[in-house]
Amino acid sequence: MGHSVDHMMTGESYASAAPIAFTQQDLTTVHLPHDDLLVIKLQIDSVLIGRVLVDSGSSVDVLFFSAFESMGLNRNALRLTCQLLFVFNNTRVNPLGIVTLKVCAAERCL
Repeated sequence: MGHSVDHMMTGESYASAAPIAFTQQDLTTVHLPHDDLLVIKLQIDSVLIGRVLVDSGSSVDVLFFSAFESMGLNRNALRLTCQLLFVFNNTRVNPLGIVTLKVCAAERCL
């Protein structure tokens, strides 16, 4: 029995996409029952990132600056933002900036 995702969110509307399915073969290294996080590989900009945490409950997408630099991105690509982020203990964090990067999964790029 596989689990699948049939649609990807793009702005305010849904765009139909090829389903992402997980099969019994994908479960060969999983010890059931499990509470593992969903971690996938994605191409972000021109770099294949090996461990991307999928967290559908997040209200922001965070890229740590060390990963930003490792991807060969230039700090000049960041746009200033006045948005503050709050971590779990209500501590404020000032982001260095925002950037829009192309993300590709399978044949789909957003």
